[in-house]
Amino acid sequence: MSHRVYIGIGSNIGDRAGFISKATEEIKKLAPATFREMSSVYETKPYGVKEQENFYNLVIGIDYDGAPLDLFRELKNIEKKTGRGERARWHEREIDLDILLFGEIVIKTDELEIPHAELVKRDFVILPLLEINSNIIIPGTGRMLREIVIPEEDRCVIKKLNLKF
Repeated sequence: MSHRVYIGIGSNIGDRAGFISKATEEIKKLAPATFREMSSVYETKPYGVKEQENFYNLVIGIDYDGAPLDLFRELKNIEKKTGRGERARWHEREIDLDILLFGEIVIKTDELEIPHAELVKRDFVILPLLEINSNIIIPGTGRMLREIVIPEEDRCVIKKLNLKF
């Protein structure tokens, strides 16, 4: 059974656009996946650890016929293949790939949490998600994504960029 999956993509070190381009091309090659859509790219302030470069963030949508954990592991392999180095949580990254939503599935394990644990706190994934689909209901909550309000002091989005991948 195919599920619509939304993947958050971010980069804030080195050739940000190049890392994102390489990762999206690898995701498009995944089987059993079909690429469906891509949001605009947004420049955003760092989340968590503030003393680092700004990120480029976007969201892509795919249809995926496999299991969530299989996709998670594939994305971790793509991160390594794309050049991601090992760093502490919320520090700079060549590439970061996060499963935000996986159809209506709700999972919470030590390895994987879907919907993404920080989804409703991050305008840098909410804004691109809403650009792709303004009618998303967050699985397990019944809340419409468009109803989430991020307090001004917690917002990270700076501007939409004119980048295409």
